[in-house]
Amino acid sequence: VEALKSVFDDCPQVSDKKIDAIVMKEFGGAPVSKTFRSFETRALASATIAQVHVARVDVNGKETKVAVKVQNPGSERLMRMDMKNMLAVSEFADNRGLRLPFDHTSILKEYRAQVPLEFDFHREASMLTVIGAAIKGRVPDVTTPRAFPNLSARRVLTMSFVEGEPLGDIIQRALRATAGGPPGSPISSSPGFHE
Repeated sequence: VEALKSVFDDCPQVSDKKIDAIVMKEFGGAPVSKTFRSFETRALASATIAQVHVARVDVNGKETKVAVKVQNPGSERLMRMDMKNMLAVSEFADNRGLRLPFDHTSILKEYRAQVPLEFDFHREASMLTVIGAAIKGRVPDVTTPRAFPNLSARRVLTMSFVEGEPLGDIIQRALRATAGGPPGSPISSSPGFHE
């Protein structure tokens, strides 16, 4: 989990100028300052597909803190190229009789079908609503963000800001508790493996 942390929230940030250009394009040319009351140019987190910025908007006359997820330029094209290359290598291995203990080609084909959905923030806004409704009142102590559809687009998703702990940290703590190791000790998914 620690090795993958950079993929989740610690990738290099996209420049302010590029983020502004994406937000403007997605909202019909309106500058960021017209779309949001305030917008922090330094990203709160930056992952492979998008980065998240803290902003403020007016909701019923009240200033509200929101998280604005902005898709990184070129990330979708890069992901499609990576998928094409991984699948080509996998099929090459299959055609040469190289067998692994799992069906890597089928996994990659399914991944190729699912990954493009990660780039559709309209869909993600919809899923926030569906998941939020399913969890509300059924899972104690869990709060899901609420989408702001009027401030969301294909490559920009605005949602309520929910204070919390990064998912990677929660997973690390749960794995450590299960493995019985002290905080900071390496975690392995391989049974019996210890560093």
